[in-house]
Amino acid sequence: TSMATADVHAGVVDAMQRGGWTQALAMQTGEGSTLAYRKDQRQAFYQLVKQDDGGTQLAIRAASDE
Repeated sequence: TSMATADVHAGVVDAMQRGGWTQALAMQTGEGSTLAYRKDQRQAFYQLVKQDDGGTQLAIRAASDE
C-alpha cells in the first residue's frame, strides 16, 4: 500500500479492537511492526514493513486453534 507504516499500524489496531479481538503481541521497530491478535479459537498476524518510497508492505496470516 502507499500508506505510511504508522497509518497502517494505527488502522489495524483500531479495526481489530472494534472487532473484539485481543492484542497478543505488538512490536515496533524503525522499519515496521508486527501485531498478533486472538479471538475465540482464531489468530491473526500482521507484519508491516516500511518501503523506501514511504509506503508499507503488509502481510496478513490467519490461523485457527481447531
